[in-house]
Amino acid sequence: MKPRARGLFLISIQAIALAWILILFPANAVLPEAGAASTYVTITAPKAGATVGGTTTIATSESPDVSWINVFVDGKWVASNPSTALPPYWVAWNSATLADGNHTVSVTGYNSSNTSIATAAIPIKVQNHSPSPTPTSRYTARPTATPTVRHTATATVRPTATPTTRPTAAPTARPTPTSLKPTPVPTCVRIMSPAGGTVVRGSGVAVGTNDTCSGRWFESLYIDGSHVGDFPAGAVIFDSTKLSNGMHTVEVTSQSVNPGSRMLGSASEPLNIANGSTTPTASPGFSPIGTPNPSPTAKATPTAKATAVAHLSNLAPNASLPAESTCASLANQSNFPETSPENANDGTGWNANNQIWTTPSYFYANAGRNGLAPASDFAAVDGNYAGTTQDIIRWAACKWGVDEDWAYAETTEETGSWTNACAQLHGGSTCHEGGDCGNPDASSGGESPNLSFLGFPVTNSSGTFVGPNAYGGQNANGSTCSSSWASWSIIQSKANAYEWYTWPMLAVSTAWGEDYRWAKYRACVNGDYANFFGGSSDYLNAVSRARSNPSGQVPSGQAGPANLFTNETNMQYLGLGCVATHYSGGWYDSGAVSYLTNSSSGFLYHMNGSKWPGGRG
Repeated sequence: MKPRARGLFLISIQAIALAWILILFPANAVLPEAGAASTYVTITAPKAGATVGGTTTIATSESPDVSWINVFVDGKWVASNPSTALPPYWVAWNSATLADGNHTVSVTGYNSSNTSIATAAIPIKVQNHSPSPTPTSRYTARPTATPTVRHTATATVRPTATPTTRPTAAPTARPTPTSLKPTPVPTCVRIMSPAGGTVVRGSGVAVGTNDTCSGRWFESLYIDGSHVGDFPAGAVIFDSTKLSNGMHTVEVTSQSVNPGSRMLGSASEPLNIANGSTTPTASPGFSPIGTPNPSPTAKATPTAKATAVAHLSNLAPNASLPAESTCASLANQSNFPETSPENANDGTGWNANNQIWTTPSYFYANAGRNGLAPASDFAAVDGNYAGTTQDIIRWAACKWGVDEDWAYAETTEETGSWTNACAQLHGGSTCHEGGDCGNPDASSGGESPNLSFLGFPVTNSSGTFVGPNAYGGQNANGSTCSSSWASWSIIQSKANAYEWYTWPMLAVSTAWGEDYRWAKYRACVNGDYANFFGGSSDYLNAVSRARSNPSGQVPSGQAGPANLFTNETNMQYLGLGCVATHYSGGWYDSGAVSYLTNSSSGFLYHMNGSKWPGGRG
């Protein structure tokens, strides 16, 4: 064969080979390296040249050695697959963030060493508005190959030109650690519900997780990279009404114990928030559920924006109680200063005034057992408020219809400086809230085995309560407890072991402790302690008088001490008995009377002599 003819023959063979390559490998895919023919990533949705609008799913098909993907639009990073996702990967993308017209979607696949190993790109058209009646052009370029062709191990030839739309971003183009992480995170925590891309709405969106991270204590929630709050594992929840409608990235991290809590694992996914026709204006800082909103214009809801109450007083038995949102608004309006800074940071970084927890089901199932009161009396206990210590006390007093000064006074009687901090629980050495050293109540028995919450044990495998048994040490007054403390929190409710179902919420949340205490007070005022007081006729008469004539004066002949207040009313007599039973467990027995009248540390002493911000009404 002549040299020129031979050259033309070779060129023809190459042209034929190239044509077959273009058929076998569409523009969507990047050919594998020689010796690595199984490495690929293709974009399966949307189709090349498709017109898209609104929230669009970008889905891929990838080889097993692709561990995760970055998605780019016009060369700019928009998303990574959720770390909980299994291949094939996909992301939800809001196309409304771009102008209508032609754009390029590209995907880069990375291996487990975070090295980019495959890319793919397709053209799309975004159309979120009515098209112009006389469009000047129309994008028509499409791949010449059918989308069903798969890669084969025999292909070893790489295209001579890299697509111009191929992203050049390295793995560092992934978001910073404040949002999505630059490397795949451990899979010891997964988001189980709702599914990625799901439409969610309302003030209580639950994010279900499966958290098997070793050493896990709690989970943190981030939305669009901003920290929302911390929650017990598997109980993450957020208020979607505080966010704008549209796609948002939700991330849950599994955290180790304090101090110096570190992230053990992470999971993220896109969720589509749609709260009806009214679109909330989202601020850069997302406020956790129950926390005072720092923006004065958004601080109160319309129903909670009532005129500030000068003083919260006792409400009669079975009175209608204010909505919890109203009480949060009133507490926010008070704006009391923080007088117990250790509650906001016990030295380990723990903020008992801001840690809003979801209450475990075992509390609601067991609250009030042993004849204390019906479980329904405690159904509203949630500790769902954050603020300064006095704001918290006022919130709980409002919620349960108790005179706020009574709540301040009994809290003073129980802890003096209103301290809920216990650094020992979080890796520190001191504890200011433990009490009743070595004096636990008898165990109620019959608990469920293997209960735990926030990483704290509640019962062992035999169903025996083990909660705070390990916690002795130094008290706030400098004394020590070599055994274990029986009562906990700013209000010193029993957790060892009669009211075991309050552990560990009492110890970790100021608001939860106050919430629970005044729920008990309301149950007592409503007459639900009749069995607990052994059918005391004086108690039942006190409830009846306060219900029918709360402002009427107490008649002579009642069992309790006369006129603890000047011209004592029926409501005051009933309320004082319900305050004092917190200490004695009885109705105006000797311990209850002493609790009220002790001249140097009793309830009335604090009512008459103690000063707290805001004064007394």
